Amino acid sequence: MSRIMAHRGARNLWAENSMLGFRNILPHGFDAVEFDVHLTDAGEMVIHDATLDRTTTGSGPVRALTPEARARCGSRGRTAR
Repeated sequence: MSRIMAHRGARNLWAENSMLGFRNILPHGFDAVEFDVHLTDAGEMVIHDATLDRTTTGSGPVRALTPEARARCGSRGRTAR
């Protein structure tokens, strides 16, 4: 049996690992959603990469991200945020 997975929240359609992507895949009937996370020192779960640079408007290591700085970061990619 084949399974259809939305890799990183269908990253070819929406910004990868974004809430927008995760919400938008729901009506499409995917069997699973794949995503990876890194923890900040404050214990929050954030994006796939160990740094913010490739997938967000922020920069630097995810680990050092404060909750206030996280709130200011936007997604990069297709129809971000």
